[in-house]
Amino acid sequence: MPPFKTIDPAKTKSFKYLINCIQDRHHVFTDKPKYALLIGAGCSYKSNVPLGSGVIDICQKLSYLKNEISGTASVVKDFLTKGDVKILNSFLDEDIQNNTLATYISDKHTILKNRVLKDRDIEEKKLKEFIDDADWPSYEEKIIEDAQYGFWMDEFDNAPKERQRLIESLIEHKDPGGAYILLAYLIESKVFTNILTTNFDDLINDALAYYTNTKCRFYADDELSQYISIYSDKPNIIKLHGDYRFANMKNTSRETVQLSKNLELKIGELLQNFNVIVVGYNGADHSIMNALNKIKTNSKYELIWCGMNEHDVHWRVAHLINNTDNSYFIKIGGFDEMMGLLYPQCKKGEPQNLEKKAKERQKLADVTIEQFASYFNQSNVSDVSKAAFNKSKYADDLFSQAYQEKEPDNAIKLYNEVIDLSPNNAAAFNNRGILFFNKKDYDKSIDDYDRAIKIDPKYALAYNNRGTSWYDKGNTDAALADYSKSIEMDPTYSLAYSNRGILLAGRGEYEKAIEDYNLGIKYNNKDEIIFRDRGQAWLKLKNYEKALADYEMANRLKPGDPIIVNALANAYRMMGQTDKALGTVQDGLAVYPDDVNMQHTIAEIYAAMGNKDVFYTEVEKAMQLGAPVWLYLDDEVYAPFKEQQQFKDLIAKYKKE
Repeated sequence: MPPFKTIDPAKTKSFKYLINCIQDRHHVFTDKPKYALLIGAGCSYKSNVPLGSGVIDICQKLSYLKNEISGTASVVKDFLTKGDVKILNSFLDEDIQNNTLATYISDKHTILKNRVLKDRDIEEKKLKEFIDDADWPSYEEKIIEDAQYGFWMDEFDNAPKERQRLIESLIEHKDPGGAYILLAYLIESKVFTNILTTNFDDLINDALAYYTNTKCRFYADDELSQYISIYSDKPNIIKLHGDYRFANMKNTSRETVQLSKNLELKIGELLQNFNVIVVGYNGADHSIMNALNKIKTNSKYELIWCGMNEHDVHWRVAHLINNTDNSYFIKIGGFDEMMGLLYPQCKKGEPQNLEKKAKERQKLADVTIEQFASYFNQSNVSDVSKAAFNKSKYADDLFSQAYQEKEPDNAIKLYNEVIDLSPNNAAAFNNRGILFFNKKDYDKSIDDYDRAIKIDPKYALAYNNRGTSWYDKGNTDAALADYSKSIEMDPTYSLAYSNRGILLAGRGEYEKAIEDYNLGIKYNNKDEIIFRDRGQAWLKLKNYEKALADYEMANRLKPGDPIIVNALANAYRMMGQTDKALGTVQDGLAVYPDDVNMQHTIAEIYAAMGNKDVFYTEVEKAMQLGAPVWLYLDDEVYAPFKEQQQFKDLIAKYKKE
């Protein structure tokens, strides 16, 4: 049976089928994607990483230089430093024109052929493992062709360290293209959580690190592979042939005969539970294709192979798809086009704001996506697909403008446009809800949070924010339920613990409030507000030492904050340290002379000191600034004054006003 390179028409599917597959969720773990993603060298081509054929071409030239031309060490070194193939082409221009390089390659090809024929028994056994009725003569040239990559790698240098150095020169300092950034956004949205790759480059991880706040688990070693958790919430990046930074990469024929034991076991486990989508991989690698084929016999996983030409695929790919159940081919215009089509259909919310990462990265992301948009709009995809991508990109641009807009009403208008264009955008509803909350329009803010949660039931931030709206509206039961739900969604969310603590303290449940503040501090010990609020709870429980310790910590975290300064002064007063209390509040009033709370506190300090005349002067200033002193008369500091007519007259005067 001769090699077959065409996909059976009955085994082809439309791109819409691919979109529906990706949008589907796992049948058991409904919060997990149903498909893993396997990507090959074709995905990195637009990021200026050479394809396998390009690596072969480079290895041929380097081998020729090292073996046939003297005095070329500096040229090789220069190339390995810069990774620019123009260095080789410029030096070999005459050899290329005179066909001396071609003759060298032809002679080496004869050596390659003889090696394959010498190992015919081994190669034929591998072939029949894949196609049991394959006849060797029909496949001989194909086997030789497939062996070129490993052969020329070895011809360049048989030392793994030097091969690693070569790959590093081709990959180092390459930035992820626009399609990789879009893929990173999809990974951040958990559209994919298991990504397998034959590539040595780090472009997926770079895109995640530069353009999202998502961290991945990275596996490029056989021993570590046994610890892969396929159901992890963190994405798994699984390097099937190793990583360019390590000399144990698999890039010769001997090294790629089969996958490592642990890795093959893990892929078997993965494909017992997930389907797989393949893109950018030509299928010439025996180890991976053999593993996919072998696992197919024991698993009904669905294989979706994305390629550019259904009439010209690798013979291994054609055989695998045509002769196994639940295997399909989907025609695409390339990885970049595929990402452009998937992104508006499968994204969830908007990419995270990159300000924390650095504004330079945001600019770089914008420029790169803009370049990608230009490419995509000149591609051969349909006008409908282009319109969908441009609409999605425009919504992204509006979202960024809204996020950066300082004027609340203008920001709301921009979010309105985003929602019109992208009605399933949970982040836009959440952010608009915050703006309505700040305007004290609690009904509208709650409505927006409702819609954000309906779109993404695991959006912990939205539950927390809705809880705060309910709290300010006076519905503490609803607020408590939302804060608790937010914590259920993200048990490390310190702000939700802090807010629930405030609510419980407001109900007088100070011990429970302190338990929440403790957890909030456990997950964020740099938030002065949680220390301040826990200090207030300790104060209510009359544990003045712990209250003072928390206020002092809060003041160290945010020196000079008027609320914290006032709380610290109050704590000193309650512990009888009136001199410290007075000095603290006087320092605060020097900066904030019209702060009503500090003015009220300094009056109480003078009352505690028994300085009657100054007390009356300071307490009247406090009431002039709007301090409702009459609400605090149960504090024992007012006991000596409550029945004095002068004090009664002051209260009557300002309470009436």
